Amino acid sequence: MDVKDPKKIIGSSFWVEGWRQQLCTCSSCIELYKKEGVPFITDQQDTLQAYENKSRERMMAKEKQSEDGLSKALSSMDRVAAVELAHQYNQFKEELGEWLGSFKGDKVVKVEDVQEFFSSMQARKRARMDDGIPPSFCR
Repeated sequence: MDVKDPKKIIGSSFWVEGWRQQLCTCSSCIELYKKEGVPFITDQQDTLQAYENKSRERMMAKEKQSEDGLSKALSSMDRVAAVELAHQYNQFKEELGEWLGSFKGDKVVKVEDVQEFFSSMQARKRARMDDGIPPSFCR
């Protein structure tokens, strides 16, 4: 293969599925790929799809591990405490989701923002504890 004046294009492009399988893998083309800095181009495991699948598998494994830990913790508690924990977890998840939703657009979440979120949660917890009403898990 003779490449006389290759034009370097910077940016993204989208290719049809399976395009890597159509690339030539003769020794001179492999050398050309290396010379151009893309020796990975014929690797079927280097596709976006492969990376997405690996990431999805890792996330599912982490979720399962997390669920197993939560299940163990819940099974060791009495029913009232387990229900209270589940309620508090769901409340935290909702509040965190709403808070993160306020960062739409180009705004970056900073350490100070996270600290402010947790300190406001602590303040609400203190207010609940100081209102004279015992927590719902008390008998």
